[in-house]
Amino acid sequence: MRLAIGLVSGAAIAYQLLLMRLFSIVQWHHFASLVISLALLGYGASGALLTLLRRPLLARFTPALAGLMVLFGLLAPLSFAAAQRLRLNPLELLWDPRQLAALGAVYLLLALPFVCAGAAVGLALARYEDAAHRIYQADLLGAAAGAVAILAALYQLAPGTCLRLVGAAGGLAAAVALVAGSGSLSPRWRRAAAALCAVAVAAPFGWPADWLTPRLSEYKAQSKALAVPGAEIVARRSSPLGTLAAVRSPRIPFRIAPGASFAFTGEIPEQIVLFADGEVAGVVDRGSANGGGDAGAYLDFLPAALPFLLAGDGARVALLGNGPGATLALALRHGAAAVEVVEVDPLLPELVVTELADFTAGLYRDPRVRLHAVDPRGFLAARRGPFDLVVLPSAESGGAPGARALEESYVHTVAAFELALARLGTGGILAAEAELAAPPVASVKLVATAVAALERSALAAPERLAAIRSWGRFLLLVKPAGLTPGDVAAIRAFCADRSFDLVYYPGMPATEANRRNLLDRPALYEATRALLGAGRDDFLRGYKLYAVPATDDRPYFFRTFRWRSLPELLRLRTRGGAALVEWSYLLLAATLAQAVLAGLLLILLPLWWLRRRPPASHRPGGTAAGRRAPGEAGAPAARQASARASLAATAGAGRVGLYFLCLGLAFLFLEIAFIQHLTLFLAHPLLAAAVVLAGFLLFAGLGSGASRRFERALERRRPGAVIPTAVAAILLAVLSSLTLAAALVARCAGWPSWLKVPLALLAIAPLAFFLGMPFPLALRRVAAARPDLVPWAWGVNGWASVLAAVLATLLAVHLGFTAVVGAACALYVVAGLAAPRAAA
Repeated sequence: MRLAIGLVSGAAIAYQLLLMRLFSIVQWHHFASLVISLALLGYGASGALLTLLRRPLLARFTPALAGLMVLFGLLAPLSFAAAQRLRLNPLELLWDPRQLAALGAVYLLLALPFVCAGAAVGLALARYEDAAHRIYQADLLGAAAGAVAILAALYQLAPGTCLRLVGAAGGLAAAVALVAGSGSLSPRWRRAAAALCAVAVAAPFGWPADWLTPRLSEYKAQSKALAVPGAEIVARRSSPLGTLAAVRSPRIPFRIAPGASFAFTGEIPEQIVLFADGEVAGVVDRGSANGGGDAGAYLDFLPAALPFLLAGDGARVALLGNGPGATLALALRHGAAAVEVVEVDPLLPELVVTELADFTAGLYRDPRVRLHAVDPRGFLAARRGPFDLVVLPSAESGGAPGARALEESYVHTVAAFELALARLGTGGILAAEAELAAPPVASVKLVATAVAALERSALAAPERLAAIRSWGRFLLLVKPAGLTPGDVAAIRAFCADRSFDLVYYPGMPATEANRRNLLDRPALYEATRALLGAGRDDFLRGYKLYAVPATDDRPYFFRTFRWRSLPELLRLRTRGGAALVEWSYLLLAATLAQAVLAGLLLILLPLWWLRRRPPASHRPGGTAAGRRAPGEAGAPAARQASARASLAATAGAGRVGLYFLCLGLAFLFLEIAFIQHLTLFLAHPLLAAAVVLAGFLLFAGLGSGASRRFERALERRRPGAVIPTAVAAILLAVLSSLTLAAALVARCAGWPSWLKVPLALLAIAPLAFFLGMPFPLALRRVAAARPDLVPWAWGVNGWASVLAAVLATLLAVHLGFTAVVGAACALYVVAGLAAPRAAA
């Protein structure tokens, strides 16, 4: 039976991760994670369901368990197919009430498979009360295997195909459950059940391909590009990192040149646009791969050309996640001696090198170019260099307004700038671009980040910064050695020839700002001067949008939302102000409110039911079914005793609920925090998520299996101290794991991945092992005293996992991941104080 539980748990977590991938394609990344978080309310709903139907389901345990698994397998693909057919556009939530109804319908549809999977595990916990630690171990180990399996599958298979496999896994789990419990079924039922399982395994492969193919939002850049007459997808790639598509439009060619000068009168060559999950990831030109000749003449009229002009011939250049296109072509056009190209997703340059090789005339095949499939921070941490020029990825908005507000960006933090500056050689330059917006915020935040990094490097900022802008782009230059008079003259001439505006250079008078591409006032010049002066903190506090530099503890560079500005932005929404509202941030708050309300309903309704039906040990006559024994008159004293028992049972349930709520919140808080901590060490966000998720579940599963021996060993020496001891071990393990993780980031970040992965697992293993103990330790006590509370406790723990995902993000955005870890430790202390007492 444990194998069946492991299979359905693995399929459920695979489904969760797969839905995040699918909705990242269909909508945007954080909309996907929020939808899945609320859909996981299905686990909370499963606890309510089991609380209300515990006895009939346990009476038919084997067919009920198999039926729930079959339902999961059938609903997993179908719920996604139905959900993406609803017309949901999160960008319209602020002014279209119908979108709230559509959002609720999506939540409900996606929750259904999780209700079935959660009910299957909860039913097994209720059935095998004495072996709860083994069931919980199977649940965790199966989930660990499922997380690894789905990530591996996504490298080889399309997301739609993976969805079929997840559905089939539900039917397979049901078959295993029937085999394990076949002794309780008649031959006729066994044959019927076997046929049903066979249908459940085969059915997902019979659904039409169109049902399971992700449909991009019409507001994504790729959808808009394909709306151009004659546009078509000429190449595709897919992996857990993203779904890539190369789009070409022969009839009306794409010609993209971000912020190009109006002084350019030539022709931009035909281009193919590369998309990752529906948003622009790069642009490649037809013809000369090295940007030479007339075909690449337009490149010199981009703001991005300035740092390459200053670096000169023979420069050694590092391009950190800039994507294929203009930046690489500029480096080669201006005679770079070596170009280190860093891309997290290796499929992006591979697609250009293979299927687009003829179109680009061999981009990336220039002998001066070296590719690195690694996170930019990992590249910098490997102590490569020195470089004459380091170019950071452009701070783009991500297509939709506010779409990246909750996205972590470790390459735009103060520590990343400081590390990049340290990799520059004598006279080296750091360059960073951003889109212009009104009011300016990404550009202001870049300046603030550079100033903070220079100060941490003990360098005075005013003489080391320069900035320019065109009609739509902002460019910041940082030179640790200081800008020379020759540099300043070159910058001024570059802007004059191309009609760009100067924003700042050392000693620049205010009269030189805002002279060509006119704004209402020289806002960027004023902001830069304020950030370089003594009143920087006051300026940032008073700025309408959030422009405080991002840090490794709060790596949300694209967060610009301030609650105090919300009323004004909402008043402006009918006049274009909606573009300034970070809908993903507001959606996060709305999701939290919905999760709290729905969760309270799912928790209080079963609690009311339990209060109406007191536990068997307190029922009149002592009958397990709660019916009166023959001849019982129902005296008033008995009714009063029953009422007192009901009140006591409710109070006990509150203690149990608090305990399992704290466990669910704290476990996920730590899991999310360690994913972020180890992202910097493993230098790959997907690798960090896979290692931490699988490692936490694996070692927590081992800890759950060892919890019985742990309990017996302590009970002989210190009765009643089992759970507090486990909590104390967790707190010590948190401290040791954080210390080790910080040491790994500081000393071993440049090591190869095959060495770093086992070190990362070693860092989290002791912590995860003890994290697996508190749940089964308490569940055995609940099962001994109040077996009717077991499924309810399971539901509370599931509801907590929903809250944790949302609360952890809110805490990290406002207070940092250190605060998330601190909150987790506090929650474990509360859990230790609220732990159910052992039966006398």
